[in-house]
Formats: sequence, structure tokens, C-alpha cells
Amino acid sequence: MLFLFLQQFFAGFVNVARADSQDARLSFAPEEQLWELLHCTGGSASILGLMNDSEARVQLLLERETCEAEYFACHPCDNTQSLKFKTEDLLNVLLPKLGHEPIIVEL
Repeated sequence: MLFLFLQQFFAGFVNVARADSQDARLSFAPEEQLWELLHCTGGSASILGLMNDSEARVQLLLERETCEAEYFACHPCDNTQSLKFKTEDLLNVLLPKLGHEPIIVEL
């Protein structure tokens, strides 16, 4: 399973990682897998890529601090632009429409 991990270090900073089955470490996903599952390339992975995950093969992990921020920013699946919207809308409108329930994590 691919994990989409979002942190609030920068507005919309995204790490896409995969969990190796033999240990709990996370590593960056191969570019081919990013494209296959999210239709994003390295450096432009975005929560908006979840709209391309119709088979729910990606699990969203959200850092608690990200959930508590007033605004959230991300790329629209390429890194030529940025979008900013209320985190409340991300959690209560966008994610339910995409069918992805996030797991909230503490760092």
C-alpha cells in the first residue's frame, strides 16, 4: 500500500512514501508508482492526486498540526501553481467526496 503523508512544515508540504513490509520505515515512493496511483510526478505529489485513486490503493496520513491549521496549500498535481483553501474544507468537503478517510498522526 502507498501512503500519502502530509506535514505542515510548509503550507502543503507533501511526502509520498511507501512502507516496506519488513520494517516500519517509510521511504519515498518510486516515480512510476506515483504516476500509476496519483498521476503525479516526483516533486509534485499532491493530496489532489487522490482524485485519481479510484481503487483506494493510497492511504492518507495527516499530521495533527496540519489538521489544526486554518489553511492548507498544495499543488494541483504539478508544481507550477499552488492552491490555498481552508483546512476545514479539506477535511469536511474534499476528502469525503474523494472517499479517503485520513489517519491522523502525531509527530
